[in-house]
Amino acid sequence: MVNLEELSVRGLRAYEVGRLRAALRVVLVLAPAVVLCALEARTREACICVGVLLLSLSVWLRWRDRDGSEAVSTGLWAGGIPYSLGLALERFGVHCGSAELAAYCWGFSGLFGLGAGAIVAAREARQRARASGVAVAAAIAILAATLGCLRLGVASVVAVAVGTAIGVAIRRRPA
Repeated sequence: MVNLEELSVRGLRAYEVGRLRAALRVVLVLAPAVVLCALEARTREACICVGVLLLSLSVWLRWRDRDGSEAVSTGLWAGGIPYSLGLALERFGVHCGSAELAAYCWGFSGLFGLGAGAIVAAREARQRARASGVAVAAAIAILAATLGCLRLGVASVVAVAVGTAIGVAIRRRPA
């Protein structure tokens, strides 16, 4: 005879393990991004700190529920643009700490952030998400963008965060 209580416990355990495995898939995407950021000697500690925060928050949100999983996906898509462009600007020798490039750096970083915010707002509006989902997706986008923009300097990270917030606010405004 089958013990129903034991069967129920085993079923629940299998369900939770499956949810955790699905949530951990995001590590395959984020781990290379964190490693690439951490290769730079001057920003290694900050990259690791932001990377661990982004990884743990992404896994937890994806494990928690479907809305969290969608918000993480949206945030990573949106944050991937400033991440990539931040790495590209760094390859051209741009650093936001220098006075002659500060205005350009703020402008480009803010523009990248504005685009990320518009993507977050557009994708979340299509999914009819609540304001909390938009905020979570924007936070994930900012953290992902920070990994690419840390090499440029703190001013770039701030500009991307401000641009993302403005992009979300403009795009979500009712017509």
